[in-house]
Amino acid sequence: MSRSLSYADAVRILGGQSQLLAAVNRAAGGFLLAATAGGSGLAMSLFDPKSELLRSTRTLVTDLADRIVGLNRIDRTQRLAAGHAALVLSAYFGALPAVGISGSDLVFLAGGNRPDGEHLGDLAQALLHSDVPVLTPHQPYEMLLGEIEQYYLRLSDAVRRFLDGLAAWENSGEADRERIVGALHGIVVERAMADYQSGFRRMADDVPEFGLWVNLLDHQATRRRVEELKVGVEALRESLAPWRPAVEKRTALSRAYTAALFDPVLDAESGDAGPSIPDIASSYINPSFRVAAVSPPDPIASEEWWAEVPAHDDLMRYLVGHLTSVQATAAPLLLLGQPGSGKSLLTRMLAATLPPDEFTVVRVPLRDVPADATIQVQIEQAIFDATGDRATWPEVVGVIPGALPVVLLDGFDELLQATGVSQWDYLQNVARFQKREAAEGRAVAVVVTTRTAVADRARPAPDTVALRLEPFADEQIAQWITIWNETNEVFFRGSGLRPLSPAAVTPHRDLASQPLLLLMLAIYDAQDNALAASADAEIDQADLYERLLSRFAWREVMKSAAGDSESNREALVEEELLRLSMIAFAGFNRGRQWVTEADLDADLPALLHTGFAAPATGVRRALGVGETVLGRFFFIHEARARRDGKALQTYEFLHATFGEYLGARAVERELADLVEDDLRQRRRSRVAPVDDDFLHALLSFSALSQRRTTLDFLTDRLAGWDDQRRSVLRAMLLALFQRALEPRERGRYADYAPAALSVPARHATYSANLVLLLVATGTPVTSDDLFPDADDRIEEWRRLTLLWRSQLRADAWSRLVGTVGVRRDWAGEERILRLFRDRYQPRADPPLSDPYWTRNVLTADKDYPEFRRGHFSWDQGDDRVRQWQANLHCDQFDDLAQHALEPLTTAIEDVVVSVHGYWADRSVSAAHSLITLWMRMSAGNDPDELFDAFRDAVDIALGGFAPHGAEARRIYRIIILNNLRDQRDRLGPARIAELRERLEDRSRRVNEPDDLAALTAEILNR
Repeated sequence: MSRSLSYADAVRILGGQSQLLAAVNRAAGGFLLAATAGGSGLAMSLFDPKSELLRSTRTLVTDLADRIVGLNRIDRTQRLAAGHAALVLSAYFGALPAVGISGSDLVFLAGGNRPDGEHLGDLAQALLHSDVPVLTPHQPYEMLLGEIEQYYLRLSDAVRRFLDGLAAWENSGEADRERIVGALHGIVVERAMADYQSGFRRMADDVPEFGLWVNLLDHQATRRRVEELKVGVEALRESLAPWRPAVEKRTALSRAYTAALFDPVLDAESGDAGPSIPDIASSYINPSFRVAAVSPPDPIASEEWWAEVPAHDDLMRYLVGHLTSVQATAAPLLLLGQPGSGKSLLTRMLAATLPPDEFTVVRVPLRDVPADATIQVQIEQAIFDATGDRATWPEVVGVIPGALPVVLLDGFDELLQATGVSQWDYLQNVARFQKREAAEGRAVAVVVTTRTAVADRARPAPDTVALRLEPFADEQIAQWITIWNETNEVFFRGSGLRPLSPAAVTPHRDLASQPLLLLMLAIYDAQDNALAASADAEIDQADLYERLLSRFAWREVMKSAAGDSESNREALVEEELLRLSMIAFAGFNRGRQWVTEADLDADLPALLHTGFAAPATGVRRALGVGETVLGRFFFIHEARARRDGKALQTYEFLHATFGEYLGARAVERELADLVEDDLRQRRRSRVAPVDDDFLHALLSFSALSQRRTTLDFLTDRLAGWDDQRRSVLRAMLLALFQRALEPRERGRYADYAPAALSVPARHATYSANLVLLLVATGTPVTSDDLFPDADDRIEEWRRLTLLWRSQLRADAWSRLVGTVGVRRDWAGEERILRLFRDRYQPRADPPLSDPYWTRNVLTADKDYPEFRRGHFSWDQGDDRVRQWQANLHCDQFDDLAQHALEPLTTAIEDVVVSVHGYWADRSVSAAHSLITLWMRMSAGNDPDELFDAFRDAVDIALGGFAPHGAEARRIYRIIILNNLRDQRDRLGPARIAELRERLEDRSRRVNEPDDLAALTAEILNR
């Protein structure tokens, strides 16, 4: 099916070679099939309200409902698209007579001769062969109307150009020409738009698909809230009902998919006495969604970008509308959502419920098919996995002729992360597959699912539409809870537990808004109404995560250790959580949200061969491989793919904050163990170096600021410590920091290597993390604390931060900058830095610089007493050094600053490094003063503010710049004086006189080659 349709295409599709086609072609003067010169029948028909062209076109529209009776899905969609194109032209043909030209008038205008062949051919091309705007379900109705209006204006332009080609047109009166041209672009377009809209409403009443393609019942693009939420299967069947056949011919594929509808939503063991997991058919709640046409530049992985797209509630209506439109076979539909949002369940529900007489559906779980195979091979493998039959793709498509093939490629993100191979052209390959199939007469619709976070890893093909599933709203959460409670009515009655209530869930909307995580909360609450109890206690997120994860770990432990002692079971629970924490670090230290099974098989033995500090009981169990550890927890998502005949597996937490919390938990527990060891040593009057081998292993590969939520959790957990333990922790962290850059011997965890980092990079990362831990304790930290033995502690801090900047990745460095707050201050006459945890606000203004602090000038410089605030200026050095340094660093931010300053630095030497302290409360550079002046001149500031800027600049012009900078001073003075001359009217005579007197008086008292008084008089008197 072609997405582009012209009027000529529509006539062919609707009439074939019938008498109707012949009648329309005859009315068009032979131009329908070929736009060639010769004959004016087309032009004459346009302006005749009783023409055969208009009657025949309207017949195409009015008989449309009869023409699609009994048609298969593919032919039906094509006929409907053709009927819409005919409607668009019918409305225009019906409006054209409004210009007031009859057929006889046209002959008269032609002077009795045939119109110019070239102009007539252009008119035929525009009216009969140009593409008509196509209905697309993702497009708001008013946008479609806008496109049709522009199309009508282009048609009117073509008619006007045709009239220009008539010999008598130029000889007609100017008033007549203006009237006709005005009508073509005015009343003709207005009438055509009105006729189109009324015609479309009639077609939508007769043909259900039109109502699905564009929803006119909810005030165009504004979607109303549905009054009663329906589960996915019910809503889909309701959307299909108006045209769905009464009898279905089920295939082996559709039977397999239908049977899967009654599988539990989650393949998890709840135990004989536990709650029942609802099946897909009864529990799938339709989420809200956002949909938009996308192109390569669109940041579709960005939450901010999607926030600008309107949300809708009628998901099933949209999906049916999409699959019955010509858009579906032109490019893939990209279905996005968070982990646990229900993308895969939606594809399973579609595969089972779309009627097989209309749609031949093949669901392809990309985790289970060869990742490096072609799309067709992947499809055929999925067919075999579902049915056990070795059938080729053409054979499957041919089982029910005319049914639209629909391929559901589920899990592009799994394919991407499990293989670790770029799939940048994946969507384009899908579109090429669709184009090939259309050429073979097997037009196919394709849906590709992926996590939103990696949606930008594939370049969209032309005409790609993206649909993002939205988190559950309160009413959807409540509907799901109703289904859960109905499913487990017997369980609740037998156990004496209360059913789950929305009030217990909604305080945790960050979890409850994703269906799979909502299920996890429900299972958690079904143990002893724990969620309801936590809601009453108003616990914070960290406490909820601790209880939730501990409950699930306890649930797993009880399967094998129910007969153990209480203390033994508690130790086993702790060990489960510690292993999960190490899994969280496996991803964190690799800079990813996910890890492979191979990563875990390498990490867990290297980290846990002696383990964390042992629980009080000292209990240990044998370690298993990553799959064994992870497979027990259904809040961990397993992504699978196949490549080169091998199964590839990756794992990630369904909600990123689970891993971030576990990472914080691991660090806090290790710090607690180290503090307890220190306290025990003190009680025994023994002093021993802190054994930080394990802490170093965890925190020397990635900065904690990379995951600010981890740092938030850690800060919250440390806030619960008593003062004594926090004091010991602070002292311990400072001691570790002060030797963090020293050489380290190969420790017990030397085999742990999640990333290939150099020695300087690991030293930089570990020292940065120790500083982050210090500020996370909430206790004061200063440069004096960090460098107690240094002569120049600010210089030591500068060197340390340069090491961080050079060794951390660019994104890690930028996040560190936004996490560690630094306040420049004075301690007596010494400079000091006060460090704190900065809850980074991306648009917060950074502190203003203070050159006095930078130059270490409090009241008088110790080495140069003449440097006193309010009495001096200085040159910070050769500005070429700064510029060469930027060139050497190759840092993008340094380069941007250098680029911004180049117009100044190339015109005025040392304008950046010439700093002037004629004011006790501040000092400014010549460049700063000049830019401030220009901004106030351009921004329309108050005259007093502009005067203040000029006064600063005049002071610098009088005595600024180094003695060798005479030329720079002269250029600066000329710039200031020229600007002062141009701002005379804004400043007023009094202010100008004050500034001029200041210049001339000072210049008389300074003996220099540049006569400032003469220069002032010359420029200001112009």
